[in-house]
Amino acid sequence: MGGIAAGLVGGAALGFAGGMIAEEVFDSFGDDEGGEDEG
Repeated sequence: MGGIAAGLVGGAALGFAGGMIAEEVFDSFGDDEGGEDEG
């Protein structure tokens, strides 16, 4: 049971980090198309 729980937590963490990275990548492409300024 512990291994399954650890796998679920690890998978969720990787999915969250991957989503953040993908968002940054797509956001950087959006800047080329006149995206909003964030700073």
